[in-house]
Amino acid sequence: MQDVLDLIIPHLLTQGIQIILVGYKEDAHFSGVEDMKGKLDSLQISYLLRNSLCHFGTDGFFNDIAAFKNTKLVNITSTTPASYCEPIWGKEDKVSIEPDIKKPEMELALKQRPPEIS
Repeated sequence: MQDVLDLIIPHLLTQGIQIILVGYKEDAHFSGVEDMKGKLDSLQISYLLRNSLCHFGTDGFFNDIAAFKNTKLVNITSTTPASYCEPIWGKEDKVSIEPDIKKPEMELALKQRPPEIS
């Protein structure tokens, strides 16, 4: 991930765009971003997402808030179909890209996962 950030951050900065990292304090650290992990409450994150150009993240609370606030969203999923993880709101503007779970490496990943009880 740091390699991708190193590639895009210089271009974003020329456009006056900054990356702000939110999440839990224990989450991974990346250089070149404004690290706000563990420093913002839910209302502050909601304000930040409402005023952002885009939110990039995995399925969860922040993605749902971004979708509710009509913020552009890139939702990263793995072996779970994107249709299971799409935001509750803003479905009319969504584009879902799913992995081909029939590929041998994806089948192996599915088999290695511990079973879950729902």
